[in-house]
Amino acid sequence: MRIRNVFASLLVSTAVLAHAEDQPADDANLLDTIEVTGSHIRGVDLETQRAMQILLREDLERTGLTNIGDVLQTLIVANGPALNRNINNGSDMGEVRIDLRGLGGNRTLVLVNGQRWESGLEGAVDVSTIPLSLVERVEVLTTGASAIYGSDAIAGVVNIITRRKFDGAELELNAGENSYDDAAQHNIQAVFGHSGDGWNFLVGAEGGRNDPVYSRNRAISSTPTPGLPLSATGGPFGLFFEPSLGDVYSLTPGRPGTSPDDFHPLDPATDFGFNFQNYTYLQTPQERRAAFAQGRYEFTPTLALTVEALYDRRESAQRLAPANLYFDSIDLLGPQAYNISASNVYNPFGEDIPLSYTRLIAMGQRDYHETVDLKRLHIGLDGLVDIAGHDLHWAVDATRVRSVENVDYGLNPLHSRVTLAVGPSFFDANGVAHCGTPDAVIAGCVPLNLFGGPDAITPDMVANLGTFLHDDISGQVTDLDARVDGELIRLPAGEMHFAAGAERRMVSGADLPDPLEVSGDANSSNAGARQDATVGSNAVNEAYAELSVPLLADKSFARSLDLIAATRYSNYSEFGSTTNSQFGARWKPVDDLLFRANYAQGFRAPSLFDLFQGKADYYGFPFDPCAPKHGQPPDPAVAAHCRALGVPDGVAQPDRPVTITQGSNPQLQPETSRSYSFGLAWSPEWIHNLDLTLDWYDIQLRNAIDTRDVSFYLNKCYVVGDPVACTHVTRFPDGTLQHVFAQEDNLPGGEEVEGIDLGLGYKFENRLGKWALRWDVANTIYAGEVGQPKRGAVLPDGSIAGGNVVGDLGTWRWRSVATLDFTRGAWNASVTSRFFSAVTEDCSQVVDIAYTVGDPSLLNLCSDPNRVVDGNPAPANHVASVLYFDFALGWEVAWHGRLTVGIRNAFDRGPPPLRSEGGGDITFTPAYDLPGRFYYVSYRQKF
Repeated sequence: MRIRNVFASLLVSTAVLAHAEDQPADDANLLDTIEVTGSHIRGVDLETQRAMQILLREDLERTGLTNIGDVLQTLIVANGPALNRNINNGSDMGEVRIDLRGLGGNRTLVLVNGQRWESGLEGAVDVSTIPLSLVERVEVLTTGASAIYGSDAIAGVVNIITRRKFDGAELELNAGENSYDDAAQHNIQAVFGHSGDGWNFLVGAEGGRNDPVYSRNRAISSTPTPGLPLSATGGPFGLFFEPSLGDVYSLTPGRPGTSPDDFHPLDPATDFGFNFQNYTYLQTPQERRAAFAQGRYEFTPTLALTVEALYDRRESAQRLAPANLYFDSIDLLGPQAYNISASNVYNPFGEDIPLSYTRLIAMGQRDYHETVDLKRLHIGLDGLVDIAGHDLHWAVDATRVRSVENVDYGLNPLHSRVTLAVGPSFFDANGVAHCGTPDAVIAGCVPLNLFGGPDAITPDMVANLGTFLHDDISGQVTDLDARVDGELIRLPAGEMHFAAGAERRMVSGADLPDPLEVSGDANSSNAGARQDATVGSNAVNEAYAELSVPLLADKSFARSLDLIAATRYSNYSEFGSTTNSQFGARWKPVDDLLFRANYAQGFRAPSLFDLFQGKADYYGFPFDPCAPKHGQPPDPAVAAHCRALGVPDGVAQPDRPVTITQGSNPQLQPETSRSYSFGLAWSPEWIHNLDLTLDWYDIQLRNAIDTRDVSFYLNKCYVVGDPVACTHVTRFPDGTLQHVFAQEDNLPGGEEVEGIDLGLGYKFENRLGKWALRWDVANTIYAGEVGQPKRGAVLPDGSIAGGNVVGDLGTWRWRSVATLDFTRGAWNASVTSRFFSAVTEDCSQVVDIAYTVGDPSLLNLCSDPNRVVDGNPAPANHVASVLYFDFALGWEVAWHGRLTVGIRNAFDRGPPPLRSEGGGDITFTPAYDLPGRFYYVSYRQKF
């Protein structure tokens, strides 16, 4: 039924088809036989054994993009929502990641020429560090492959193959710009190579720049949430708690702030009017420089040396609005626990102000600048040996990848300086304000005026408060691999092939925040974040083996029948050992039809961040199960647990922020997975050059590593009575909550994703010219908890199932990329379509804001503000489907040059706005194109 539905949907799809080329033929020399992604067995036709999307260099160049990460996010239909340059605020900014099946970037393995690339502390790879000019093709394996490659290959593998046997020189220039006169890109690539009898080399360099796009320059991102008033987003005139009146006050705009009469009680409908999107990037800028060299030399027909070296530098930036200054001596502890002194010269209230929140507009935006230097060296020795009449291929590889990132950011106020600046102060005889008292002047301190609005903070005050911060982040991978493959024995149906090997991999990394972050002195807008350093390393020893067994050949309804098996044993320094296997079968009943099936066990080892993350503090107001709720006492069994743990009856809900600490867990075990796939490949004889692939898959992930929320520990301790969970909770002497430690853990239950992939290619020639079509479609059937429970079902751990989330924000039911390519003589033209199906987003924040500001008309921003699910309000908004069209035209000039011009998003399809952020700075799904057409031109000259 599902397959029938897929074909029915394909008949009405608006996508067009794309170009595909055959894989390059293997060289006759066995030393050069191709190792296909998904197996260490060389020279065997295994690409039809696996579900795979192959992107050739012409496919990459046709996009008009110059960053391999942007290209892959555009063309890989199995890619979910992943980090890219359309995200300006958060960690790991400037990176571009691949997220197969939407299971997370750290569950997709990225290789270069079959060798692991350096991954960040979280285990995900920044693919933008790989220069596009070096790439020959990309093979995307969309099934689990942990038995072949080890950890992280749960959702699949992206193997980037570099250019080989390049003769001559090539210079390429690229330029482009959005129709809004921004987002300009410039790139230059130079490659030189030569090959001879038994040797070849390639050297090259690349440099490029992508200019930023400011949020204010697009209507969809000019305000924090499209359609919502600025009064819903946070304001610049300050909030002050006045103890004697017991209320929070804000400056009335246009008043000087020198008298209590200049202030009014907080009004949420009017006192938060600040548009921070005036400061932020919609698309972040980036500059890249790279140099690479690789070569291969065959000492003899049976012995060869390969060397690859790469240096890449990425410089990127983010820009945030001016810092929020927040301090509170009532509820907070540590560096933020101070107040504005009653004797501060600018305090009009005549008493201490224990709580203040102010947007420091006078300090200007906060700029973040990252520089990432990556170096890679790979040395490989391989050869042939004859044993008992069998040619065996052996290889020994050593790879080292190291990245170093420097991050500078600010301006940021320091609480140690603000404490003095809002403390006691006085005016001297000349009317100059000084910190301290006439008898004890604080040198180098300038009193701070938070009461007079944005214009009252002078440059001298800013200079006294602000500083720039610096973080250092580094990581490296050292990989040693030795393997052998070849023919094992001859069976009636053909040769049995095998591969076996051993690998040792060492990973290390560190994230060293600025000491002012570690101490908590640096002001943070999330109410007191403090971050410790992350430093760690681990090592793994592995052994693996594969078999390809032909069972039948040249029989009726069995032109071939083969089995493939693989297993890998891994022993980690941190958690011990794990063994994972996979089994596959390939059956060709007739020459033009092939069926394939695969079962794979998978795992993901805990990342360095999971194991060694430095503790980070923030504040929150969690619900205490021991306290009355809405005047009702807790359940008697819960009350008994609380009483036994020393919590007094009738303890109050927290009226001060609870300190919440997040941290790593050195006791973590690896995530595990089971994946199943079944598919077919059909090339009918009666339709020449037609290729069709159709694959069903199901991936089940268990023991997922994530940080449990605070409520888990509180409920586990006081509701369930788990003494281990209770060790995570600390209370004040009066019994109220003080601190909860929420650490990384292996979560019970699991995730499951099921879907169908379709690939359709067709080539033909007529009197007009040559045509090539390619269509890749990904259909997600289910995404949710393992076992596919219905929404609201009770899971084994007692939690409530969310059910199938396909069609919710971030999980498209359909995604496709299709291209039609036409060639006539020296001319070439193509049209590409990219399709994202509609999704539904949560709209409850818009509803809350509508009632907070007293404007019911805002409910119209939600397509279904009154939706109810399982008896509970669940406002929703329909986010429309998106279809982009890209056009390219190329001309091969007589002097070995090629000129290409193109338009991305040719019909200026704007992305649908998001309402779910509720005041965030992401106003549309980052996987979509920016508003506006993008025009580009490139010229490539061969010498």
